[in-house]
Amino acid sequence: MKHVTLLLLLLNTYFIFAQEENYNADTFKVSLQDAENKTFVKDSSANAVVIYEQGSSYVDKEDYDLHTKIKHKIKLLNTEGFEHANIAIYLYKNSDSKEEIKNIEAITYNAVNGSLIKSHLLEKNIYNEEYSENYTVVKFTLPNISVGSVITYSYEIVSPFMFKYHGWNFQSDIPKIYSEYKASIPGNWLYHTKLVGKEKLDISESVIEKECLVMHNGATADCGNSTYAMKNIPAFIEEDYMTTKSDYLARIEYELETFRGMDGLIKHYTKTWKSVDREFKSEKEIGKQIRKSVDLKDLLTSEIINETDALKKTQAVYQYMQKNYTWNGDYKIFKDVSVKDLINTNSGNVSSINILLHNILREADIDVKPVLLSTRDNGFPTTIYPVISDFNYLIVQATIDGNTYFLDATDKFLTFGELPYRCLNLIGRTLDFKEGSGWVDIAPKYFTTTMYNSELTIKNDATVSGIVRGKKTGYHALTAKKAYFPNNDEYISNLEDKYPNLEISNHEVSSESQTSNDFTETYNVDFEFDNADANMLYVNPFIIKFFTTNPFKLQERSYPIDFGYADAYFYTLKLNFDPEVYEVSEDPEIVNLTIPNNKGIVTFSSSIKENYVQLMFKIRFKDAIYPPEYYPYLKELMNKVVDIQTNSLILFKKK
Repeated sequence: MKHVTLLLLLLNTYFIFAQEENYNADTFKVSLQDAENKTFVKDSSANAVVIYEQGSSYVDKEDYDLHTKIKHKIKLLNTEGFEHANIAIYLYKNSDSKEEIKNIEAITYNAVNGSLIKSHLLEKNIYNEEYSENYTVVKFTLPNISVGSVITYSYEIVSPFMFKYHGWNFQSDIPKIYSEYKASIPGNWLYHTKLVGKEKLDISESVIEKECLVMHNGATADCGNSTYAMKNIPAFIEEDYMTTKSDYLARIEYELETFRGMDGLIKHYTKTWKSVDREFKSEKEIGKQIRKSVDLKDLLTSEIINETDALKKTQAVYQYMQKNYTWNGDYKIFKDVSVKDLINTNSGNVSSINILLHNILREADIDVKPVLLSTRDNGFPTTIYPVISDFNYLIVQATIDGNTYFLDATDKFLTFGELPYRCLNLIGRTLDFKEGSGWVDIAPKYFTTTMYNSELTIKNDATVSGIVRGKKTGYHALTAKKAYFPNNDEYISNLEDKYPNLEISNHEVSSESQTSNDFTETYNVDFEFDNADANMLYVNPFIIKFFTTNPFKLQERSYPIDFGYADAYFYTLKLNFDPEVYEVSEDPEIVNLTIPNNKGIVTFSSSIKENYVQLMFKIRFKDAIYPPEYYPYLKELMNKVVDIQTNSLILFKKK
């Protein structure tokens, strides 16, 4: 009987799961089952799920504009999913023309007593706003939503811009059951087609449609009609240590390469780097500013001008730029670039500051080149052909005695040869108007470390006092310098807030300046136990903690773990005690954990002597970037790091 009951229970569970999974993902039409379903079994953490979506782009036979019809059907699983009922559609424009939207229809479906109840969006609740110089935005919110609602919305975009053929995002921050995109492209328009992300297409089909387009003069064009679809696409969940999510979201993009007119005219839109170099050379913003000459006597001291050592001269010029010019927070590498305005106002955008640095160094006979970058939050630049809009930043490359230095004078705390963290995005493109541009690897010049050495003494009254010596280098030092030098009192206050059980005194920083490659500090600490009279004292030896929580929380991760730089952490402690008063009855376990190929290590060891305990803790990440396959190992490693710092206790027993 028990076996029969168990079988019925399992069958009942199966049918419940099967019923929950029975979403109508084949069509845009909403079924009663869609509205009555309560969960999405494949991702129980999802706030909403796209049941079905479709896009279709084609060139209209009447107006010859690019038309894109879009449909979305979404299930709202809880109140946090309500944000997906707020819709924003961006329309491109320039000084000559603009995209338009039509046929907006949006409906909310709710299951009430076994029936589907519809709530339609009213036209008066659709709003148009100016978003930027090149975009307007159309906004609306689906009406009468509740937990369990299914929302649908559809619209059509009419665009005169064939150079902006509509792309399609197969992946988003919520899971999707079915996502499909159809593209019909006339043969006289040639595009680079790029599939981004790790997800695979379930459907990828293309056919030729003869004479799909007939022009007024009787000329015809064939069309390449493609259908792309993905099924059961997981949600893309952002986590620490990544570049922008646009680097990894599954999507298809189009870049116009060539147009062949019916009259035989050929126009190339995708350029070569050789042609781009020629354009940059004569371009009025970057090109013109790079060619500008500067009078060194108007800007530099005679001491800098007469310096004969090329490296020392470059360092002095770099320090001059850091001290005398302030970054206004703007990137704008292709707009509002003016070396003259920068010199007059001492404030400017990224390009103005670094082009002036470039021009001064060039006039000082230093081998320099401008380098175009895409920052971490802007995405990876396209490498197979020039896409100038991919770049949003400019730095300087200086070559001295065969050594290469990347320079950015926008940050007053950077060490010579160090770039801001935002620039650590693998590659850049040098601009060389004589020899031609080329790709260069962008990697940190200095290794990044944090080292703390503590020496404490447990006194006979169970109070503890001692000294902490810390040294940070590279990007760890940069963060500390930015926190300390603008306001050292606030830095100390924040240190006390971070470690509320410690009384901190005699804080000193011995780094030479705010641009030093290291940040070295010492301070005294005192604290006492709450149970000072107890016979047993449990001591957590980590008065300094590197990580209090594990930043890796996903079950799995489909994109790389990008720290930006390799780094290491070291912590040592010498804990003195009076052997006449205390004895160590328990010390922490030894840990030695290594991830595959020795790409990361955690070691923790302790040794007990007659009157002191010595501990050593080390974490090292040997690579700046780890592929997704390393995620479970890094997650395990970080779990161990947090556990060691939280649960490692030394037990002292009073004699």
